[in-house]
Amino acid sequence: MFTVRLHCSPSEKDKCIEELHEAGTLGILEEDPYLVAWFDHWDTAARFGDVEIADQQDWSTAWQAVWTPRLVGERFYLTPSWMEAVAPEGRIRIEYQPGMACGTGEHPGTRLAMMGLETAVRPDDTVLDVGCGSGILCLAANLLGARAIGCDIEAPDIVVADEHIAAAYFVGSADAVRSQSVDVITANINAEVLVQLAPELQRVARRAIVLSGFRPESLAELEAVFGPGQRLGLEGWSALVVPVV
Repeated sequence: MFTVRLHCSPSEKDKCIEELHEAGTLGILEEDPYLVAWFDHWDTAARFGDVEIADQQDWSTAWQAVWTPRLVGERFYLTPSWMEAVAPEGRIRIEYQPGMACGTGEHPGTRLAMMGLETAVRPDDTVLDVGCGSGILCLAANLLGARAIGCDIEAPDIVVADEHIAAAYFVGSADAVRSQSVDVITANINAEVLVQLAPELQRVARRAIVLSGFRPESLAELEAVFGPGQRLGLEGWSALVVPVV
């Protein structure tokens, strides 16, 4: 594992964090005026500055030192697995494991997707997470009473997800799924890819599509493609819950 330290001004921080997540960082710590990020691969880390070899124990200790549980939406209580705190009344405890390949719930796009699932998922639904990464959204769907399926074009992500979170997974995308075979689709991906995937997502979903992982300036473009929906926002990021008609 490799670590890199970036100097970011307050005005640049959001952009730096976005670029780190898009590059597949395992996690980010904020140490003003720096961002410290971890990567599996040296060449990816080197895109952002001088690289150091990171000790696995240092990674886990760093996360445990700074993480506190989060309330997400109206239903979820997001917490790392080592914390034993009981979820507040009316909320569902959802755990993540540090070191999972992205999708720990730290990024606002992941939390927005969870909030969108809250509004869209009904008990006994079938939910497809396109680009499932670590599988955390599959876990959220399962905890809401659905049956989750996850797919990703990156085979290593499927291996990680299958090791940590119980769901049905496959390597691929929505084009491998039968038409109108799932109740809800969620896709936490950038706006450009969401537009490319639109025909397949609309073909497969029966009732709703939860889109996340993009900035507010992309909302109009996505609504032009998918249709109007419920807009959600968090920390400069956006999500869209679109009914299928």
